[in-house]
Amino acid sequence: MHTIIAVVAQYAVYLSLVIALAVWLRLPRARKWEFAVTAVIGGALALGLMALGGALYHDTRPFVAEHVAPLFPHAADSGFPSDHTLLAMFVAMCVLFSSRRWGIVLLAITAAVAWARVAALVHRPIDVIAAAAFSVVAALVARPLALWITRRARRSLTLDSRQSCLPALSPAGAGERDRAPGDGTPAGGEDHSHERPA
Repeated sequence: MHTIIAVVAQYAVYLSLVIALAVWLRLPRARKWEFAVTAVIGGALALGLMALGGALYHDTRPFVAEHVAPLFPHAADSGFPSDHTLLAMFVAMCVLFSSRRWGIVLLAITAAVAWARVAALVHRPIDVIAAAAFSVVAALVARPLALWITRRARRSLTLDSRQSCLPALSPAGAGERDRAPGDGTPAGGEDHSHERPA
């Protein structure tokens, strides 16, 4: 049982990343951009929240406080917040915006990661709960920003492509437009070609 806990605590997050990549590859092009921009903006926000939280609060890891060995080797630094849980939850949120079914699967993996890291004595419950909350906040803030950016970019590209398809009005073409249709006579002018000299 200890081996299973240690494996889940350390490596289950990589399974989340593989599933997220598979989901992203199956998305239409427009939704791929939405996913990617959400991941970039939200990832930056989540890392910022993690750094801020770690700077404001120090939590001694359980194996250090209780003077016991953890289920796998780990540094004796602050455990707040759990970076593994932060990553797993953020990936789950990104996928949830695009696929509810796979998002729920990744939420289950996140719960398993959080539980395993507490059971392995490398984190306390507050570490994993705070990490999950940071990721949820970051993803919910990033998603509308990502949608606004990608949709605005698509509108701009569409407008540019339409303008590039408009035919250029050359001087010759402008002259042709000034002629009356069908007789080669300038529009509004008189035809003197049949007048006889006096």
